[in-house]
Amino acid sequence: MLGDFSRVLRFKSHLLVLDAGPETLFVVDEFRRSVLAGALYVRIAACMREQMTIAQTLATLSETFSEWQVLAALDHLVSKGYVSIDLADERDAARGFFERIGIDARTACERIDRQRVEVRAFGVDARAQIRAFEASGMEVSGEAPLVVALTDSYERDELAELAVQVLARDGMLLVVMPYGVQPLVGPLLAGPNDGHDGPCIECVRYWIGLNQPVQAVLARHHGDAARRLAPAHTSAGVNAVCAFVAALVEQITVSEARRDTARGQILSLRLDTSMVAAHRVVKRPQCHCCGNPHWMRQQAARAPSLTDSTSIAQRESGFRSADPRQVWQRYQHLISPVSGAIAYLHPMPKRHVGLRHVYAAGYLVRPAGTPRTNRFDRICSGKGRTDEQARVSALCETLERFSGVYQGDEATVRASMNELRADPEYFGLPIDINDLQQFSERQFARREQDNPLTDDVRKQVPLPFPPDVAIDWTPAWSLTTGARRCVPLSYCYAETPESAQGLFFCVHNPNGSAAGACLEEAILQGLLELIERDATAIWWYNQVARPGIDLASFGDAYFDSLVREYASFGWRLWALDITHDLGIPVVVALAEEPETGRFSIGFGCHLDSRIAVQRALTEVNQLLDLAADAPSPWDAAKLTSKQFLYPAETLAVADASNWPRLEFQSLKEAIEHCKARLAAAGMELLVVDKTRPDIGLPVVQAIVPGLCHFWPRFGAPRLYSVPVKQGWLTHPRDEEALNGALLFL
Repeated sequence: MLGDFSRVLRFKSHLLVLDAGPETLFVVDEFRRSVLAGALYVRIAACMREQMTIAQTLATLSETFSEWQVLAALDHLVSKGYVSIDLADERDAARGFFERIGIDARTACERIDRQRVEVRAFGVDARAQIRAFEASGMEVSGEAPLVVALTDSYERDELAELAVQVLARDGMLLVVMPYGVQPLVGPLLAGPNDGHDGPCIECVRYWIGLNQPVQAVLARHHGDAARRLAPAHTSAGVNAVCAFVAALVEQITVSEARRDTARGQILSLRLDTSMVAAHRVVKRPQCHCCGNPHWMRQQAARAPSLTDSTSIAQRESGFRSADPRQVWQRYQHLISPVSGAIAYLHPMPKRHVGLRHVYAAGYLVRPAGTPRTNRFDRICSGKGRTDEQARVSALCETLERFSGVYQGDEATVRASMNELRADPEYFGLPIDINDLQQFSERQFARREQDNPLTDDVRKQVPLPFPPDVAIDWTPAWSLTTGARRCVPLSYCYAETPESAQGLFFCVHNPNGSAAGACLEEAILQGLLELIERDATAIWWYNQVARPGIDLASFGDAYFDSLVREYASFGWRLWALDITHDLGIPVVVALAEEPETGRFSIGFGCHLDSRIAVQRALTEVNQLLDLAADAPSPWDAAKLTSKQFLYPAETLAVADASNWPRLEFQSLKEAIEHCKARLAAAGMELLVVDKTRPDIGLPVVQAIVPGLCHFWPRFGAPRLYSVPVKQGWLTHPRDEEALNGALLFL
């Protein structure tokens, strides 16, 4: 390997090479250290310091070591990359830098010498960036293969036009927003021949704009200028960002791996804290520029296909096809305040304590109308018996709600109910809004006097829907009959164009919406939520006494520990069996502080009674606020009696043996069981597929016309008939006699 013995070898300049006595030589780098044992290496190092040739080194050491020993040691130093045959020069430090990051130094320096960069600026001063490139030795010129676009907003149309031009000539574009406390660098956009299927400029603008909802609303009134914040920067900060960009371009130039990473991420630099964070930018399969803008419509035109192959992997948190860790790994990249669907996710303060695992998460929305309040942040939460379960619960809950926000590419048709009934070919027969919302005639009659009492749309009563008025509809598929139906768009999606008009005919209702690791899982979870809320409404508004549940009978250490933990801070914890005519276990758990009479409440439904109990208990954790001034989960002044909240003394206590143990081999089998129970009660199961391809997490809304919601919807016939059918009441209550404390959780 050594060849010409007249050459002079030297240790590479980025290495610290020193002996520690006559038998040990240390080779130290910034990230690595090596020990070369033996006097031979110490002696060779001394010869190199004297700049001896290989031949001179052999001669000098010949009295102590054989030629073979010396050559073998030199070969070892060469193979380890410790030595070089070139002369020291001004590029030594740069070569050492590339050596330290595992890149061939000679090739890297050659690529940098050849690199040309074009700098374009929109609303910012480009001089600091040009100086930074020139100081790094890179040529700044027009029509270069790499363009760095400095901008004061990703939303500038000029930036989008430049991206199209650069990529059309197979160039690369690096977007940089250098101003502000948090400058942004990236992503690197590449042309179609680059071999990397990354996001386009419109994908980037979508994700950035999603997390700037106020600017989006203001732009409706003032144009794109409203998207650009007033300049705020220091000279030192701008120079630091420009130097960082030059260093990044250097890395992009010499490293294919670094180039790949830069294509799919934005780097944020917090100049006030010196923190750097990476934010993934997801390519949108439904992007109108680089994807299929008809994706959501085509998805809605396909009936959901359930398979038997989706087996149940484990049962601790329910019938799941993947464990929480797998789900977290798949979707955690969607959390980012810069470019994510989820703006934040963290343990919930004051509630994530001890055995109570509760996470808070949120996403931002651009309201369809002009909000009168700061209502851009939508808060979600997640709970579980473990920290991991709670974290993933919050993740999925937020992605589910995010997927249910109207984006404009959903399958829709505008028609009256009469028109759809006359021509059901495309969307199928419509589901009457009044049948879905189930407001009573009395509620409609009182809407003018009751609605002004609250700004909460959920608590308001819309207009009765006339069948000859045109509204927007979206397709739903019946899993009971296989037929296509249609449901009001505003019922399924938030922030629809119709919602911008204020309360009209339909209130958005996410009841039955759920996410899952697969389609079957999402459908099952949404269906269980519907059944849970139906049973809850019947129990709550009729104030029927139900049996308590012996939590100890389940032999679950978590249940027992949770009861003790609540007792330790002065609260009682218990559960009631509110399972009704559908025969699927539904549980309500309650906690009370006897001294103050304050409550927390939670509900759970599952085919496995233990999991139903667990879900109810963890929801109590989720809603529990120990603060003395915490709001009540309901208006205590309107609760005429609390007796139904406690275990009925006249009914036998339920235990784990009360529910038959059902075994299912697949999620489809579990869905079929629930569907059969609904069909026996004369009800149909519908599904709206809300899965967003850029999110990837299956999201559906299960809809069963006829089931009650625990929101006050007093026109639902089951609200009055089921308690009598079950023998809980001797006759139906009048609407005026229903529980006056309304349930909104």
